[in-house]
Amino acid sequence: MNSSTSAPPTIVFEQGRTWPLEALPPRSIALDGAVRGAAFDNAKQRYSFDHHDGVLRHIALSTCEQVRDSLLVGLDPRGFTLFVNDVDGDTVVAAWLLLRPGLLRGPDAERVRALVERVGRVDALGPAVGPPLPLHRALTPTTATQDLALLHEKLAVLDAWLASGAPVDVAVALPPVPETDAFWLDAAGALVHGRVAGMAGLYAVADVGVLHEPAEGGTRAFTIGKRSEFVGYDVVAFFARMNALEPGWGGGSTVGGAPRLAEGRRSRLPVDIVTEHFVAVVARG
Repeated sequence: MNSSTSAPPTIVFEQGRTWPLEALPPRSIALDGAVRGAAFDNAKQRYSFDHHDGVLRHIALSTCEQVRDSLLVGLDPRGFTLFVNDVDGDTVVAAWLLLRPGLLRGPDAERVRALVERVGRVDALGPAVGPPLPLHRALTPTTATQDLALLHEKLAVLDAWLASGAPVDVAVALPPVPETDAFWLDAAGALVHGRVAGMAGLYAVADVGVLHEPAEGGTRAFTIGKRSEFVGYDVVAFFARMNALEPGWGGGSTVGGAPRLAEGRRSRLPVDIVTEHFVAVVARG
């Protein structure tokens, strides 16, 4: 094995960018939407671990769980390049596993696997299945602009946790989840505007709704979520409608949202337009 294929993975980070799988060099791994949809090109060893586009969220594993299983069944990430376009708990854990694949079979394997399962389950299915671990929240950035240094900062959080020997549910001092603007459908199907504390706050009052908050460059971040596949609202049809107005909207069958663009920019559509189409497509079926 030559030095290029025995070295640890390198990371390419461009916030908000999506790459076609065909544009990636051989020995590449795209994480959590850096390539839209899961994809395998074994001839050139190009892989996308994603659970957002073109998937049924209830049965799709999170990105970090896909990575865990791939490492356990034979993927050797040495010499690969990781492509990342967003920092969140799922992506951070996935990258951490690829950078340190021996953790899944070493003396800390039980703790590491428990971490992957707890982070992955909430990331895939949302807070309706249980609150995120404090450690999971510690991996979530509080700033809109992200870069490679931020990813390494979050990787260091995991390294510190591992070195501490603490259990997976170790208490971490964190501020309360901030409230954001939102609109949702109440039990009678009427549109309600208000403020909630993240997706957990939304699901406390509704089965489907949209969170929105200011983003870079005068844009706005919109995230639509429905509680599960068993809640009969068609968010995929909503993405299709929004893409006709502004390319880049997308996600899975239960969660997604506005385009993720460079430098933390999101949607340029005003709230009233997004609300109008939410009511037209989601509320009215």
